[in-house]
Amino acid sequence: MPALAEQQGMTTKDYIFCEDCKCMVDFYKYNHNLKDAGHDGCHWRYVTPEELEECVQECQDNYARCPNCDALVEDELDHNQDKCGSCGHPITRQTVKWVNCFTDE
Repeated sequence: MPALAEQQGMTTKDYIFCEDCKCMVDFYKYNHNLKDAGHDGCHWRYVTPEELEECVQECQDNYARCPNCDALVEDELDHNQDKCGSCGHPITRQTVKWVNCFTDE
């Protein structure tokens, strides 16, 4: 098992790749439930050990919260939006609060 994933206690069953949506999904965040994850009815597979390492690394590096309301703003940043979708507060990659998704710190 890759070192970083092992440190966080993650396995390949904790993330899936949705073949239909072409995206990785933090499956563990949805208690391993496809419907809750929004991929019920999609074709999917568990990630490979290499993909797992990438997912865990990305989760540690790219978890952003709005400095005003603490909402997750990763989607907004990925789509070059400059306002929090929850409260409308202006955000940039420099002003958001970056945290580790495993510890939320």
